[in-house]
Amino acid sequence: MRFENVLVVDPIDGEFVGSVETEENVISRIERIQGAQEFERILMPGYVDPHTHGSVGVDTLSMNQKDLEKWENFLYTQGVTYFLPTTMSSTPSAILSAARVVRDYIKNNSMTSVGGIHYEGPYLSLKRKGAQNPELIRSIDLKEIEETLIESVKLITMAPELEGFSHAQELIQKRGITLSLGHTDATYEDMEKAYNQGCDRITHFPNGMNTLHHRELGCVGAVLSLPFSVEMIIDGIHSLPGFVKLIFG
Repeated sequence: MRFENVLVVDPIDGEFVGSVETEENVISRIERIQGAQEFERILMPGYVDPHTHGSVGVDTLSMNQKDLEKWENFLYTQGVTYFLPTTMSSTPSAILSAARVVRDYIKNNSMTSVGGIHYEGPYLSLKRKGAQNPELIRSIDLKEIEETLIESVKLITMAPELEGFSHAQELIQKRGITLSLGHTDATYEDMEKAYNQGCDRITHFPNGMNTLHHRELGCVGAVLSLPFSVEMIIDGIHSLPGFVKLIFG
């Protein structure tokens, strides 16, 4: 297949007008059109969404495989080509049930854009719970974690100040699962310790965490000071454009 006279948006080479050829769904050739300014279409990588609780009437915690297919097909229309259905804090059985739906869906659909599941909770800070149900937020339980870590789990959000976090972090990371810090009232030292033990990701920064103070750097100060990878909700509501510019500028 050949795409003629398109604006190519390349994460490495930037934007340019050209033509792109593919063979067996793999890009085989890219040609730049020197000096060209006009184009007919835009060709760019698909979006990746690692944190989405649901859409088009589908919710991660209650979905079945038909629901997940409906959700996936809708996201294709929005340009999303990889996503992680995300749970809220819930019971172990509900969380595990959602993970099994995702696992089975991936097995039955080899070309799916569903990459796995993201557990957001239940081991979070009550003080920084946000929209999470406080009745379902609880202390870290290593046995419970072990029982819910099936192969479809790719990402877990947890608060690093909780008792038992270091042991949970070791368990999760040994499984090759990414651990992310979020819904947390941690001190700078808590954040730094988690980072030094291999956790370098932040969930929806700076929402659901304490703010910067000149005598206690806290979560925001830790992220500004250490090379964390940050997930942000860039909708102009969760964070103002000026703050987003500060972080990415």
